[in-house]
Order: sequence, then C-alpha cells, then structure tokens
Amino acid sequence: MSPGNNEIFVYDGTTFEEVGRVNVAVPVSLAIDNNMGLVYAPATRSTYVSVINGSAEIAQIVVGAAGNDPVEIALNSTTRRAYVSLRGNNSIAVIDTVTNTIITTIPLGLILIRLRLKCM
Repeated sequence: MSPGNNEIFVYDGTTFEEVGRVNVAVPVSLAIDNNMGLVYAPATRSTYVSVINGSAEIAQIVVGAAGNDPVEIALNSTTRRAYVSLRGNNSIAVIDTVTNTIITTIPLGLILIRLRLKCM
C-alpha cells in the first residue's frame, strides 16, 4: 500500500513481481477474502470502503461506511461479514459482504485504534 499516493500494489503470488496498481483513497489497512478473490480497503479520510476484484485489479464496488474516516477492517469469510472501524464517529460498521451493504453500526463511545477479529 502507498497511502501517500492513494495506491494498492498488486503482486504475483508466485513470482512476487508487481503486476498492477489500484487507486484507492488513502488506504492504510486491507482485508483479503481468499475464497472470493476480493480485497477490502477502507478509504481513510472518506466515507467508504473499496472492494477490489483481485484478478481484475480494479476497485469494482464502493460500500458506503455509514460514518466517516474508516480506518481498520477485519473480515470473517465464514460468516461473510466485514467489520470497519469508523474513527470519525467512534463506531464499527458491520458489512454484509454478500450484498456489500452495511447491516448495522455499533457505537463505541471511545476512539478505536486497532481492530482484529478472533474466530472461534
């Protein structure tokens, strides 16, 4: 990632050679769904999350983040949910990754620095 240049670099997993770049506004974290071949990138200092088709190397879908300044993202491929920290309003947006829509927002009342998901 290159937040300063608003880019995500795409590499060949076998040769480790750069094969492309995708423009995404200020990416600082990623979540990868290997089963679906999708990459989720919160566009920090904005109001959306980009969903990138890993094979096409394009930001194909933009999901509104129901708040502002999405920063961290955690993905549960089994339940098909993404959890996005919204620094601008101290909450977490829960995204249904099948429909790419926000299903709820969880208010925190505190500043969230990091977001990690532990699957049991």
